[in-house]
Amino acid sequence: MKLNLSNNENKVILLAVICYILIYLMFFPSMYVSIDEHEYAKNAVLFSEGKLGVQEPEYACRSDLLNSNGYVSKYFPGKSFFLIPFTFFGINAIMLSGLLVHLANFLLLILILKKLKVNKIFSLLYLFLPVMLWSSRTLYPELLVLTGFLAGTLFFIESKKRDWLISGFFFSLAVLVRYDAIFGLLAFLIPCLLKKNWSKAIYFALGAVPVGIVILIFNTFAYSGAFNTGTYSGLGLVASLLFSERGLIEGFFSRYFADLIIYSLILLAMYPLMLISPFISKKFSLKQEFALIIIAYLILNARFTEFFAFAFSIESTFVARLRYLIPLIGLLIIPYSVLLDNFIKENKIVIPKIILAIGFIALILGTGFMSMKHSELVNTRANVLTAIQEGIPEDSLVIGSSDDCIYFQKEIFENKKYLNIDFEQGLAGNPENLEIEQFISNDTYVMELYYGNRVNRDSIRQGTVNAERQKIVDFINENESNLELIHEDLEGNTLRIYRWIQ
Repeated sequence: MKLNLSNNENKVILLAVICYILIYLMFFPSMYVSIDEHEYAKNAVLFSEGKLGVQEPEYACRSDLLNSNGYVSKYFPGKSFFLIPFTFFGINAIMLSGLLVHLANFLLLILILKKLKVNKIFSLLYLFLPVMLWSSRTLYPELLVLTGFLAGTLFFIESKKRDWLISGFFFSLAVLVRYDAIFGLLAFLIPCLLKKNWSKAIYFALGAVPVGIVILIFNTFAYSGAFNTGTYSGLGLVASLLFSERGLIEGFFSRYFADLIIYSLILLAMYPLMLISPFISKKFSLKQEFALIIIAYLILNARFTEFFAFAFSIESTFVARLRYLIPLIGLLIIPYSVLLDNFIKENKIVIPKIILAIGFIALILGTGFMSMKHSELVNTRANVLTAIQEGIPEDSLVIGSSDDCIYFQKEIFENKKYLNIDFEQGLAGNPENLEIEQFISNDTYVMELYYGNRVNRDSIRQGTVNAERQKIVDFINENESNLELIHEDLEGNTLRIYRWIQ
């Protein structure tokens, strides 16, 4: 689609994109911050080399199973496949990938709104939404799931069989990125069956077949079974997403009910009425599809993100904690835009240009502030990486704890080996019964790390991290006579690096 720059609407959209890109580059995320992101980047490198796993324990941090491929990660492959071209150009290119996905989603949303004859200016509701901004600065896969959903929706609302085929293909690509996105695919397929729209259902399903075959083949080679995943096998994946070990009734009410209510209220507050916009907008036709996908994603989110397990803050509540809801939120922008556009037209509302200008400036300033805050978080990790690179020689072995292995990826950073002091956590449960003493030599270093922004947090998740890090403290105390402190930094983060001496 070509933008007509004589149109004020398109000029505003183009200006918004330019401002967004400039802010992104000004506060460029120089690296990732979580173990999930590390695994997606690590797998991308492995896939680019034609590998599915790592043979050496020292390069296999946070692997989840051991089979004929070596140590294999449980993380879904689609995001890593997408990252492969970026891995050849280093960490900056890898981190830039999120911006490209975000802008692609923005364009898809514009095309959908144009197709629905809705003012494209509402696409800015997506571009500047804090949770989308945050995700575009990370390597999490949910934004790429949304790409598949949006592209699939664009073709789903068309009337030709070829378009329905393409729609199924894009929805299945979302499943490749995260297997649980199959609930999104089913949410659009099931209403076709209920309405007895057999032709649309068949072509939609056929479009998903090629990617479905790719997933089954990948599972066969990576996880030793077509219906296996890195964590579960067969229908166990579906069951684990929906039910707790205590059973459906008790598990639902004791584990999920509070989160279902809380996150529903958050979505209602994020953009007023957005969650129910598919049902109160008379001109939006995909009501059954959106009812199913809303139910599915609220349950999925409750399964993965327990609200009270994390320290509370306004920023995290409306940003990071909504990670698993990103595909749903992105889709909800469509009916929400239809609702707002229709309301403005029916009531002949005219918003003064000065109000629009002030709102636009506020969005830009908010984007800059959010980007700066995330950049500060990234810098806490980048500073640790710099200390490791300056203080520890290449080819050395580093022993750490918790998620410290995010700093060790030889094809992306320097060639350093890494082992988690807890082999159960770091090496797929340690089925080979390895012991740390087998790896220690004069080229071994020990790292003790606490992030300054987490020290005073009081939450279930932080308690888990503290317990993980206590294990490296215990190891240091037990081997004090064999350790020489070579680096200590108590500003911001607490980082101590010891060299092993015989």
